[in-house]
Parts: sequence; C-alpha cells; structure tokens
Amino acid sequence: MPLARDYAPDELVQALRERGPKLLIAYYRPDPDLHALIHEAVEGNAFRAFQKLSPKPSDTFRIWAKARLSFSAMFDFGAVTAQEEYDALLEGHIRNLNQQWVKVYQIEMGLGLCRKICNMLMNRVLCSSEVKPEERSRVLPFLHVPHDEYTLSAIREAAASGKYGAKIDIPKKPSIKFLTSDEHYAPLQSIFKQIAAEAGVAPICIDLLAWQDGHPE
Repeated sequence: MPLARDYAPDELVQALRERGPKLLIAYYRPDPDLHALIHEAVEGNAFRAFQKLSPKPSDTFRIWAKARLSFSAMFDFGAVTAQEEYDALLEGHIRNLNQQWVKVYQIEMGLGLCRKICNMLMNRVLCSSEVKPEERSRVLPFLHVPHDEYTLSAIREAAASGKYGAKIDIPKKPSIKFLTSDEHYAPLQSIFKQIAAEAGVAPICIDLLAWQDGHPE
C-alpha cells in the first residue's frame, strides 16, 4: 500500500547522496514517444476538482500539451542555460494552460493547480529523445519539485526545523489548497533546493526518492 514517508533532514540528505544519481539515470532514459510521455506525466485524478466537466478535463489537458509541446518545442530546452530562463519557460506554459481552461470551460483552473500540473509535465517530457543529452543534463537542476503528499512528507521535518529558512508546518495530509498555495510555493521550493544542494544532487531527486520509498515493491 502506498504510504508517504517522513525523513529526518540528515537521513534525507544521506539517502539522496546514495540513491539520487541512480534514480535520475533510471527515470530519465531517453524515450522517442513524446505523446506517451505526455499521457504518463499527469494522471486523470489530478483533475478530480473538474470531474463533472465536459469534455473530459484529462483529454483537454493532453490535447493542449501535445499542441504546446510539439517536437519542435523541445528545442526550447536547448535555449535554457539558467534557472531564471527555465522559470520563464515554465511560467509561460502555466499561464497558457490556465487560458486554455478558460477558453474551453469558461472557468480558470487556477495558477496553483496549473503550476503543479505543468511541473509534472515538464519533468516527464524532459525524457524525450528530442532533447539532447547535454541539454537534459543542463536543465535537470532547474526542474521544480511538484508538491504532493510524498514530496512534502519527505521535507516535513526539515521545513519545521527552521534550518532552511522560515519554519513551515506541513500538514500530515496536505489539502489541495495547501498543495497549490502560492504563499508556500517559493519557500518550499527553496527548501527542496537547499537539501538537494547539501546532498549534491538535482532537487527533482527528492520527488523520485519520495515516490519510490512511498511505493515499495
């Protein structure tokens, strides 16, 4: 049974040092099927707040993503050389997805949920074989860690300690409101980055580690 795990800060850093590099290699194997990557990136339950809408929200998202992230768009990754450039690229996708939601459903998805979904999407499509290996290696450290029960449980003790900035109390069962909160987003991303830097790995390794440990075979 899947179960989100809490880590002591030192325990998390050590686990990232030992397992982070192998997790990256296993997850980011080049894949030529961009459309399959898009389909895998975000599961249908991510849209449960919109389950009564028609057309099906997961279909609307995937149609948007396929149009937005065509193979030629993969070259956008090649232009990214700094965190600020990646953040600008991500923000463009976030705002465009929210606009598409308004166009199709006449309501906003909300930037917080758009951000969570676009993070999941960008993290997965970086596996596309259209992205050159050197570009993938350069962009990996810039990826944002999606906020979910697994990643936030992993840093719960660290966030409460105050070691990595202002103390943040992460609930045991974070609500969707907490997960998509603009107020908490930047401080939590900062904690992910600081812990990853301490371990000498990319922040996205925290996502991979938390997911693997929460889904034991």
